[in-house]
Amino acid sequence: MVAYGRGRGGLLGSLLSLAGTGLAFRAVTNLDVGRMIGVSDAPDAFRIAKDLQVNAPVEEVYALWSNFENFPKFMSHLIEVRKINDEISHWVAKGPAGVPVEWDAQTTENVPNEVIAWESLPESAIRTRGRVRFRSIPDGGTHITIQLMYTPPAGVVGHTVATLLGVDPKQAMDEDMARVKSLLEIGKTTSEGKHIRKEDVER
Repeated sequence: MVAYGRGRGGLLGSLLSLAGTGLAFRAVTNLDVGRMIGVSDAPDAFRIAKDLQVNAPVEEVYALWSNFENFPKFMSHLIEVRKINDEISHWVAKGPAGVPVEWDAQTTENVPNEVIAWESLPESAIRTRGRVRFRSIPDGGTHITIQLMYTPPAGVVGHTVATLLGVDPKQAMDEDMARVKSLLEIGKTTSEGKHIRKEDVER
């Protein structure tokens, strides 16, 4: 179906290719249909995990991560993070074709210098949850373990469309974590052509 759609071209061909891609995802991932199309309550149609080691003390690393409102300064896929209260924050991210995606998240666990965990509220457009763990290592640096689970508004199909349009969550995370490492180790980084200093995200 993918090959036929690409050969046919046009709107119908694109739709056939997209449908074929969705069926391929269903076969490879063995996800149920609800999770594929984004109607399941489980916020884990996709899972992203990453380990990162930075040459900075755990206190500095935790301080950077616990200040959500400064994330858009160095995480290029985020437009805004606004604190509503001590537990709830509102997030706006760049979606496919420049269309913003918004959701509210609740901090479910916050142990200074150890772990931060969150989960989107039930009525949010995107369902997501995640956890970041911090572990001090003998050389004075910090080992960071990131786990992110999410279901886009249109499930696997939505993820496929986003990837085709250049919005790849795994790639975005890799790029953002490279900026985090640069900020913590050398005190500066670059995001979308703008120079960001560590002092800028500590305010």
